[in-house]
Amino acid sequence: SSRRPPTWWRRLMWSWARSLNSSHTPSHRWTLPILGGESVVADAEKQFFQGGRWAVVGASRDPDKFGHIVHRRLRGRGEDVYPVNSQAKDVAGEPCYASLADLPEPVDQIVIVVPPRSTERVVEEAAERGITRVWMQPGAESSAAVEFCKARGINVVSGRCILRYMDQMDADARYR
Repeated sequence: SSRRPPTWWRRLMWSWARSLNSSHTPSHRWTLPILGGESVVADAEKQFFQGGRWAVVGASRDPDKFGHIVHRRLRGRGEDVYPVNSQAKDVAGEPCYASLADLPEPVDQIVIVVPPRSTERVVEEAAERGITRVWMQPGAESSAAVEFCKARGINVVSGRCILRYMDQMDADARYR
């Protein structure tokens, strides 16, 4: 026979559930947006997945590094993506390019997975190349790079993990 949880546990869980539902702002209510509500992915992020070529600046040969994981996940989604890393000849068996200028064809958007000092140089090069969308992974962003992008009308996302948004988009697609 199954035992019922103790009273103190039931009260704690009931109190916790009520606190989730009593928030004053709709965005913090206990809802599952992927099940019929609004999408959890903002428009700025959605623009990145409307098609076009990608470059992952800071793509790594190490399969445990974020640069490698981002490249692999984009490739797995069927995206046209180029790895960019000045220290690597190839990433996941694909040729790697030293800079955006070395890419065989123009890209529409980039994901940056490098230290903030390097990010500032990368966004300058991206602007020169006419790249209109820049995603700075957490740890890669710098306020100077974000301001540079905004001043030039480049759609910039910073401080948000692209892997998380890919997961949310996949969940949205499954439950809609």
